[in-house]
Amino acid sequence: MNRRGGVIPDPVSFLLTSTQELLDSSINIVGNLAEFLEQFFCIFVQSKLSSYEYPAWEQRFHAHGGVTYAFCRANYRCKQ
Repeated sequence: MNRRGGVIPDPVSFLLTSTQELLDSSINIVGNLAEFLEQFFCIFVQSKLSSYEYPAWEQRFHAHGGVTYAFCRANYRCKQ
């Protein structure tokens, strides 16, 4: 109890809880940024390949630990 009658939080558990929350937030931010960059890359490359004949795109999404990764694979044949 402190002078005002409130409970003083355990500094170790407070630090661990705060650190865990900060880590979770950081992982979510990094995951969202990675997903955005992957999607942007896919769109950018697809727009660059639009001048080729028979562009075929496949997007595969794999969720792991709350982070989504997008993979694009291009199969195309250049115009002769």
